[in-house]
Amino acid sequence: MKLRHFIIAFTFAFLIISFYYYGLQGIAYYSKNIVSGKEREVSFPEFRAYEVESFYNYAPFRKFEFSGKRAIIVFDNYHENAFSEKEISALLKEIADANAYAELINSKEELFSALRYADAFVSVSPLSAYDSDEKLALKEFADKGGRVLIIADPGKNSISSANSLSLEFGISFNNDYIYDLKENAGNFRYIILKELSSIQLMQDVDKLIFFVACSISADNNIAYGSESTKSSLGIINPSPVAIAGSNVLAICDQSFLGDSYSRAADNRKFISNIANFLAGGKREFYISDFPEMYYRKHVKVIYLNESLLDKAIELKNHLQSFGINAEVFNRNEPGDNKIFMGTYKQLSSVLPEILRDDFIEIGGMSIERNLSSILYLEGRNAYIAGNNESEVKEIIDEIKTGSIYNRILRKNIAVIIHERKEKEEAPVNESSGNLSSFSNFSTS
Repeated sequence: MKLRHFIIAFTFAFLIISFYYYGLQGIAYYSKNIVSGKEREVSFPEFRAYEVESFYNYAPFRKFEFSGKRAIIVFDNYHENAFSEKEISALLKEIADANAYAELINSKEELFSALRYADAFVSVSPLSAYDSDEKLALKEFADKGGRVLIIADPGKNSISSANSLSLEFGISFNNDYIYDLKENAGNFRYIILKELSSIQLMQDVDKLIFFVACSISADNNIAYGSESTKSSLGIINPSPVAIAGSNVLAICDQSFLGDSYSRAADNRKFISNIANFLAGGKREFYISDFPEMYYRKHVKVIYLNESLLDKAIELKNHLQSFGINAEVFNRNEPGDNKIFMGTYKQLSSVLPEILRDDFIEIGGMSIERNLSSILYLEGRNAYIAGNNESEVKEIIDEIKTGSIYNRILRKNIAVIIHERKEKEEAPVNESSGNLSSFSNFSTS
């Protein structure tokens, strides 16, 4: 008698759970395949063979030396992220092929530091939530043009923690499963996505197969299944891929990034497009990013007067304390990542956009030039300028102490305001360095 009651209770509970996740059709399908034994054989046998010998010779996470590669993509490992290198090996391989670095961050301090130099940020299946400071920093990072990829997976129980970040961008991962009883890849949970948006991310992609997907609620979903593709929560026309603006991508399925399942349909091409999306952003840099913005870059500190040599060496040593490769030059050098030091007169041909006779014009605001010295950013180049060499040296001293951040007037300029003097200082000797005297000058 007790056994019969137990069987009835168990069957009743099974039906309720099955109905919640799969609906009436799902119950019929699931029950039929359990009885026939097919449910135990739903995995792709042709994919399983590739798990023994890795298809991808991927580039692992590493601390790297300077080599001039163009993008740094940081992966979060601070929020109990539930992934291994093998599980995302296809993505790591494609990132390396995109001429970019993949770097792992393991603390809150590393997170904030990385957002000052990284080109892209990736969160894979976080199990702990992002706090308000982290969300604000990541929102500002995306506003600067930094690329963000958020991946959740129902099988990793990462939906809630992923939402703690994705909701900042108007994206919500739903706590459901997407399934298809008619058109699938061997298992009703292996969904086929053929309705794809005609954006760069889907270039040369005709069909995707996701294996453990949930639906995403967002303003711009970019991948859908067929009419028979359903959500366990009854969400109409469920989609597991969405994009917010042009910088934030959300995907609900981690499994397709691994060795085996990356070979299904056009998954591998999509992963390649994701890597190029992460590596291809053009983020801005603000004074608040200085000097970490030069992390793992080769920086040229260019001084335009011999009396500034000592300060140029001090600045070089300060940069090196941040792990930045810096050299000092008394002439212009080709390439990016330059820090120019000199008077307004010496830098006049570099700053024509902001120098207007007796004023500095920036952001609709005029600053009296003879009362100001500045740290100004234009892309990855920085300019330390003043009316005389003592003002230039003062800017460098404030950079070293960090007090320059209290002088930020606009996102790309910090200004020291000086008291008006009744008698102007005698002009400095400009003969030892003038930007216009250099050949092949470039500000790129």
